Amino acid sequence: MASIPQTRQLLGGISDTSVWRLTNRGALEVRKIGSRTFITMTSIRRVAEQGAE
Repeated sequence: MASIPQTRQLLGGISDTSVWRLTNRGALEVRKIGSRTFITMTSIRRVAEQGAE
């Protein structure tokens, strides 16, 4: 799993807004641990390889 800043970096430096848009559309899968938000590596790889529509 990756934090939001790590996700931004892994996806080429996209903005926080772009990360949240992708999560709202279901392209990135969110997991909450306590108060922290993480994105699954599987979904990050999928977006990096296939893009998001």
